[in-house]
Amino acid sequence: MSPAPTLRRSCIFCRTRKIRCTGGHICAACRERNIDCVYSPEARKGRPRRKVRHDSSTSPAAAETPPGITTPASPQTTLGEDLEQRFNAYFISNPGSRSNLFQNSIASFYRRSGPAPAGPTHLKYEELLSLMGLEMVEMLLLRLGHLGCERPETVTNRNAFITGLAADTTASMFEPSQHESPLPALGSQRILQLVDLWFNVHPLSALVSKTLLINRIKDGTVDEALLALILADASEFYRARVTSHDAIDTEVLFQWGATQLQHRPALPSLSTSQSLVLMAWRELCIGHARRATCLIGYACRNLARLNEQWQRHERKDTRKLNGIAISDVELEILQNIYWFCLSTTAWAFMQIDQPFSLFVPDETPAFPCVDESSSALLHLDRASDHISTLPAQTAALRSLWPLSQISSTVGHIYTLYLNAPKDAGESSTPWQTRHIHQLHRLLQSRVDLSALAREIRGILMQAIRAVETEVRTGVTRSQLLVAYHTIAIHMLFPPAGPGSLDEDGNEDVTDAFWHSVQAILGLRDVDVGEGVSASPSVFSKPDSASIAPFISLAIDTCTRALTHLYHHHHAAANQIQPQFQPQPQTQILLDHTTHLHSACLHELETTSASSYSILRASKKRLKGLKLALQSLGSPPSLPELELPGVGWTPEGLSSFSGPVAGEGAMGGLEIVDPCFFADASDGTGLLGFPGLMTGGKEFNFDLDFDFV
Repeated sequence: MSPAPTLRRSCIFCRTRKIRCTGGHICAACRERNIDCVYSPEARKGRPRRKVRHDSSTSPAAAETPPGITTPASPQTTLGEDLEQRFNAYFISNPGSRSNLFQNSIASFYRRSGPAPAGPTHLKYEELLSLMGLEMVEMLLLRLGHLGCERPETVTNRNAFITGLAADTTASMFEPSQHESPLPALGSQRILQLVDLWFNVHPLSALVSKTLLINRIKDGTVDEALLALILADASEFYRARVTSHDAIDTEVLFQWGATQLQHRPALPSLSTSQSLVLMAWRELCIGHARRATCLIGYACRNLARLNEQWQRHERKDTRKLNGIAISDVELEILQNIYWFCLSTTAWAFMQIDQPFSLFVPDETPAFPCVDESSSALLHLDRASDHISTLPAQTAALRSLWPLSQISSTVGHIYTLYLNAPKDAGESSTPWQTRHIHQLHRLLQSRVDLSALAREIRGILMQAIRAVETEVRTGVTRSQLLVAYHTIAIHMLFPPAGPGSLDEDGNEDVTDAFWHSVQAILGLRDVDVGEGVSASPSVFSKPDSASIAPFISLAIDTCTRALTHLYHHHHAAANQIQPQFQPQPQTQILLDHTTHLHSACLHELETTSASSYSILRASKKRLKGLKLALQSLGSPPSLPELELPGVGWTPEGLSSFSGPVAGEGAMGGLEIVDPCFFADASDGTGLLGFPGLMTGGKEFNFDLDFDFV
């Protein structure tokens, strides 16, 4: 990569008018006129080189044309044609094929859940985004061992991807559109107002720069597909809340934007990735999971190619706008889109019971910004005086960091466990291949799940200490730490069963368990305290991240762990002569149960409806456990703890986990043809990413991320 050229000492405005420029981030002339101050690079010295034609559509010349879409030397394939091919291969060409990943996953969903859904469920943008991280943790806990977790059936957007996929009957990638451009009829003032509204309400606003978008609207270089998709969502929000005769037809805007995207060349650009993601999010939320799958996958491939170009060639935009390097802003946007796409992919593939390995450390970009203080994206908006939507943008930005951390951590642990040997029953295996499966498991039998759990827990505790050190405050910090402690508690009770809790190690396990419990309850108290501003302001700080669902999941985990500890203590105590006196371990467990019961009652007073059933079940479990522990040591024998739906075997404990805990595990599914995951046109990896893990074997494709 060639070094970045030196910026001129005078801004574009002063240079074109031949006036003296005072310099600085915003010069005196630009500040006086309230306009953006842009510094461009100095011109190259010497005679310019002759331009050479490039036949490749991915040449450096093609990659340096911002911010719109490059025109290929030989326009043979459009983005729409690529997407149609992908859509047909996934869902139309072979609807009954046993080698089709999505058809197999839908069939498995029917077997687990009964009849197909009556129709697509419409989801709310912000609710789905906030649910993704929590649901990934839940799905991981259901696969880690025998503790399980509570998943209330009353939540309408549970398993939204596979549910939407099962109900979706969409037959084509795009709708026909005969509309002319609706943008001129809106007028510039209405467009700018709707853009402002979009940045106030959309949960994915961290994927677009408000300042760059407005500048390009004003100078006529905006990507019209991206603009139309933004205006469609903004007008949908406006129409839902304001009864007006001048309401805008959101469907016309959306379809026109989709048509512009459909007919453009299949070349990578940042605005194309932004358009694909926004279109995918809308399609997923209105029940078109098939289209959303193809769009997210294509956005991943587009990002991979774009990043490769940025790594190999000089960046296309070396200007500074109001003191902020545009290239830094664009790189942050690319990173945010990357993590959003990767998190969505992990969330979706965990629902369809497919293993993956997408988080190669050396090939992933930097994580999203922990907060607004390090964000070039928000620094540019602040420097450009676009501050009306900064609180909402800050909340959207903050939500990306814990989501990316959770998805990367959960993704690695999930893959480790899926590639460990399973104790699956033999009845479902054809007799001719049964011995092959047995030999394959024998080959993997050296894996010690207890040791694996200890290693994972040790890594998680190191990550917890790092977060505590590097991130001082914030709801997102608390959210991530609660998630990590919840997983760490499950690691204390690995799939090996009660044998992993021997008498010598029981006290250590109890101490480690209670350390995480205290941390979780402390984080809950911190979150409550942060909601009260120290300053005498009547406004609360906006924050899209909520810790309450993670606290409910953590309390559920704690009650299950306590139940398991009681069962182990009960079994050990029955092997000796009854002493009619409580043992020290009994009193410790009783104290822990009493403390958790009080915390659970407190949470029930303030919780949302979605978490109420989880906490109510936890409260009942704790109440029964408390009574059982109080009666220990009383003649004539130690009590059996009777809780609804719970047996005293590791398998019985999993009955807490709800309808998806049994057949939803990996063991019952066939491994599909790995060639299905390859891109239909160029053989790139799963959803554009390298390193798919299928059936314990890694398939590496030729297109790799190379983030430095």
